[in-house]
Amino acid sequence: MTNQYLTSLGLAVRPATKDDLKFIESSWTSNFKDSFRSGLGTGPFDDQTTFFTSRRILHQTAATAAIRDKAAKEFDAVYYREMKHLVQAIISTIQPLVVYDPDNPTVIIGWACGTSTTLYYVYIKLAFRQKRIASSLITSICTQKPDCIFQTFPGSKLIESIYGI
Repeated sequence: MTNQYLTSLGLAVRPATKDDLKFIESSWTSNFKDSFRSGLGTGPFDDQTTFFTSRRILHQTAATAAIRDKAAKEFDAVYYREMKHLVQAIISTIQPLVVYDPDNPTVIIGWACGTSTTLYYVYIKLAFRQKRIASSLITSICTQKPDCIFQTFPGSKLIESIYGI
């Protein structure tokens, strides 16, 4: 798979391999959790909002640091377990695309998972953001403005800029 812009950056795109899936799963769940916790993310289920709101309220009202820490760990365990199942279900049917360094194909710069009409998630390592890598990946996958399943505030702005909405 060729992407002219990414090639000009010295990068390449390929379908994700089995060896890539652990990184994709980990970066998806962690990045989305951080975005959602900061109030910048939305997900496909209303219970995610309830989950994070409940965690925040419990954290703010817990009497001691020990109770807050225990509650946070329990909430995090539930989040990671449930998101892991959800992400695994998606990537078992839709093969993500991976941006990588051709000189070292095991080094993943970022990835995107979607179809021509649906974008599930895009992740780019922090050091490579603001270089239009995500935009290039999205337009490689989505032939029209996609329905976004998991969305962060920066991601929604990116979709608007790509598709002129």
